[in-house]
Amino acid sequence: MRARLLNDVSKLKALSDRLSQSEKVTNYDKPDEPESWTIAIALKDIEESFIRVFDDHLPSLLNDDLPKSMVNDRLHAIGEEFRHIIYHIKDCKYYEYLWPETQNRAS
Repeated sequence: MRARLLNDVSKLKALSDRLSQSEKVTNYDKPDEPESWTIAIALKDIEESFIRVFDDHLPSLLNDDLPKSMVNDRLHAIGEEFRHIIYHIKDCKYYEYLWPETQNRAS
């Protein structure tokens, strides 16, 4: 298991503080939700999803003992991690330029 970079609240707070130094980030702030905090939380959750993909699901797929009947289950588990990653990316207004439907609104 890999060491997590964003494994406690103090690291999340430090990251959020750093991100809040960017005007491009703070332009997306809401009164009750700083964009810097949204991005920090998203990065923490994305980190956890990638760790699950590369430490659990992919090794399972590469395991010669994995029954043929389980291949689709592993692929589905990876897909669910991807869904979780996409959710967090879309939740960050800063990254809305990544989605075709919002490309004309990018700043």
